[in-house]
Amino acid sequence: MEANFKARPLLNQSEKRLLAVVDRAVADARPDWRAMGQVSLGEILASEDKEAFWAINAKRVDLLIVDQEFRPIHAIEFQGSGHHLSTETAARDAIKKEALRRAGIGYLEVTSNQTPAQIRTLLQGLLR
Repeated sequence: MEANFKARPLLNQSEKRLLAVVDRAVADARPDWRAMGQVSLGEILASEDKEAFWAINAKRVDLLIVDQEFRPIHAIEFQGSGHHLSTETAARDAIKKEALRRAGIGYLEVTSNQTPAQIRTLLQGLLR
C-alpha cells in the first residue's frame, strides 16, 4: 500500500504511428469499426480449458480491430527492431497466433521497415 505509481503512455512511438495508419484505413473502409490498443487476450478469448486460458490470459496484442459490436476481427502486432531479442519471443508469438486463429480472429504482423502505404494496402484486403 506504500508503493508509488505514475502514469505512462499506453503505446510507444512506433505503435502510435501504426495506430494512426490503422485508424485511417478502418475509417475509410469500415467507418463503424475501430482500432484499440494493447488489448489483453484474456478479455477477448475464452476457453473451457483453464490451463489454456491461463496460458494466454496475460498476453496482449498491440492493436485490435473490432466491429460495431466490439467483436474482435483482426489483431495487429508491431514487430520492431528489438522484437526478437528474447529467446522466448517465438514461442510467445506462436501461442498468441494459434489462440487467435482458433478463435477465428485474423492476425497481421507489421514490421518497422513497412511504409504506411504498404500497411494500408495490407489492411484494405483485411477490411473488405
